Amino acid sequence: MFDFCIFQLKRNSIFTKNIFMKIILMLLLLLPFAFLSRAQKMKVDESQDKFAGKSCNVLTVLINEVESEQIEKEWKSLMRDYKAKNSTSKGEIFSDNATITDMSPNTVDVYAKTEKKETAVKLIVGFDLGGAFVSSSLHPAQYRVAEKMLNDFALKITKESIESKLKIAKREQEKRQGKLDDLVKKNADLKKDIENYKSKITQAERDIETNVKDQETATNDLDAQKKVVETISGKLNDVK
Repeated sequence: MFDFCIFQLKRNSIFTKNIFMKIILMLLLLLPFAFLSRAQKMKVDESQDKFAGKSCNVLTVLINEVESEQIEKEWKSLMRDYKAKNSTSKGEIFSDNATITDMSPNTVDVYAKTEKKETAVKLIVGFDLGGAFVSSSLHPAQYRVAEKMLNDFALKITKESIESKLKIAKREQEKRQGKLDDLVKKNADLKKDIENYKSKITQAERDIETNVKDQETATNDLDAQKKVVETISGKLNDVK
């Protein structure tokens, strides 16, 4: 019985340790999302780059948490909202005749591409107004529109990507919570079984004591009956 109690203590200790490790793992899983929700900020910069082999003024933004393929897919979708026709060549997306009324009464040709950085993807976009690419110095009003467009786009797809990852993480959390709940229930059932077994053992010990006494009584009764049989047998033998 002492060894059994030691075994139970060790098993309960291991079970408690497993629960603690699962809680730590879940906190580590959710920590990056908590950090990103506070630290994630978009910054649109202006620089020089090349599109279709020609140097031009561009706007850039670094996007975290989203792969290049998804950024390019979403950018094409955005350009289609502006009624542009998309084509891709040598990693460059050309959106022909985009109707961006806030930027220009005429259609705008938009060039875009992505560059993979260490921890993010740089989206590079050039807006061709028809002979000149949007720049903050020459087209301040148009530049603000382009800047807002990139900022809103980067925020939107970053938020959607993180929300998608959070949804997956929550599903995994629910799965692990279910597993933990099952283990907790099993532990409770095992403890209940132990109590039932203890009760049965106690009752069995009592039944054994009663059985021993009953055996003694039965033995005495049997001995008495044997004497009766011997007496009757003796009488039978005396009849000749």
